[in-house]
Formats: sequence, C-alpha cells, structure tokens
Amino acid sequence: MVDSNIKKSNSINGYLLLSNGDFHIVEIVATLIRKYNVDIKYDETTTAFTFIYKDAVIGASFVNAPMESNIAVEGCKYNFLWQNSEDIVASHTAHVLLSVMNCPDVLEGYKLFTSIMSVLANFENALAIYMPAPNMTLNARTYVEDARMIAKRKNPIHLWICICPLVLEDATVVYTYGLNEFGKNEIEVRSTQKHYMELFDFVYNLADSIITQDIDLVTGDAVNTVNGETVNAIVNEGIYIDRVSSKFNL
Repeated sequence: MVDSNIKKSNSINGYLLLSNGDFHIVEIVATLIRKYNVDIKYDETTTAFTFIYKDAVIGASFVNAPMESNIAVEGCKYNFLWQNSEDIVASHTAHVLLSVMNCPDVLEGYKLFTSIMSVLANFENALAIYMPAPNMTLNARTYVEDARMIAKRKNPIHLWICICPLVLEDATVVYTYGLNEFGKNEIEVRSTQKHYMELFDFVYNLADSIITQDIDLVTGDAVNTVNGETVNAIVNEGIYIDRVSSKFNL
C-alpha cells in the first residue's frame, strides 16, 4: 500500500432531472452567492449561469426537455438503494446539466459538485440525479439529504461511485464503478458466506480510505474488515468489470 500522490484535474458532470419546466434560477443563484460569496451575473430570463469559485469554473444549464436517451433510466439498475425507480426517472420532462471544471483536486471537486447539486435539487420538482462517470442514477431527495455528510466531514462515497451488488449461484459479489475518476483501481469483493450489505460496508469504507488518503493498493496488501478480519488484495484485470481492480475474498 503506497501513497500515489496523484491529484487528478477533472471535469465533473451530472444531470438533475425535473418533473416539470420550473427552473428556480433566482432562488438558486441567491443561495449560491450567499453560500460561496461569489459574483454571478445572469439575466433572470436566462436558462444558464456560470461562476468561479477558487480555481474551479462552475456552469449550470437548464433544458426544458427530457434527456435525449434512456441512459438515466438505465442507470437506475446500478442503484440497488433506490428500488422501482425506473418509472419515476422516465417521467422527467426537463433537466439541468451541472459541470465543475478546472478543479486541481478531484476529491475537493466532487465535494464542491455535490454541494452545488444539492442546492439545485432542493426543490419539489427535482426527481433524480444522473452521474455519467459511474453510470448511476440517484434519488434527488436522498441526494440532498446525504450531501449534508460533507458538512460533518464525511464523504458521501455512494454519491460519487457506483457500488454494485451481484448475486451469483454460489457467491455474492460487490464491485465498484467510478473509482477510476479519482485515478484509482476499482474494487471487487466476493464471498460465499456474507450478506451483500456486509460486502457493501467493506467496499464503502475501503473506497473512502483509498480516496481520502490517496493510496494505491498492490497485490499482497492487508486490509482489515469491520469485523476485525484481515484480507489480502490481489490486483490485476477485473473479473466483473473491464478494467484493473483490487480483489478480495471475504
């Protein structure tokens, strides 16, 4: 286990899906000005705005039409925490694209993105957030609530990467998709005995440590589970994903 010392510059994009064409730009801009002490120039009849916060460039653009493809609906199947979400997401009639660009630290960029998205989504017509990088669709109300973890100095990992369960005949697998956006290998965990929520907790905590401490796992590294067990990593090409992963058997 080594420090990678990689601070990846990134452009972070996500979509807010709305049930109708109400884009509360006046209230949103007022909140952002108050929260970040920034200057945002816009015309109240416009459907977009940009501003600079520290080194990051933030832009939001409203489109009074649903997204052109069904990718947000397809992303629902990777979010096992939101059951029966496809019909809700498919009913959206408008959307907002939010981008955070030129942020030199990817972790700080995701924190900033999440905080701003929670401002945009804090209205009754917000249905869902679609994140293209992990190809994952999230409940808007839950997103706003979980974004508050940042103020408590906790990372809402599940809003940034997809932690996916896979139930096989002889085992349960949980794997990540989206850690590569942080410059890290994905995680794959397999168990013939443990419930997938135990595997989810293990992956969540491990992903948090990897991102927060900026470390790269190598084959043979020992990692402790929540139950005090020790498991060793095997790092090579993924089994359930098409990229390199750190694998564990629990």
